[in-house]
Amino acid sequence: MSTEKLYLLYALILLLTAFFAAGFWWINKLKRKEHVSDKMLAVISREEKEMVEEYRRKKQNQ
Repeated sequence: MSTEKLYLLYALILLLTAFFAAGFWWINKLKRKEHVSDKMLAVISREEKEMVEEYRRKKQNQ
């Protein structure tokens, strides 16, 4: 094999490695966003439960 073909092969391997690394980074970024939204949903649902409990207490006191 000539040195030009070796350089092309090396460049191809580097490009594929960079492509897969970017893909894994993007997938992890999306997973982190989902975890954040899950935490936000948990906070929102907790606040809704508290509001419902307050409403029930007010209704019972009347």
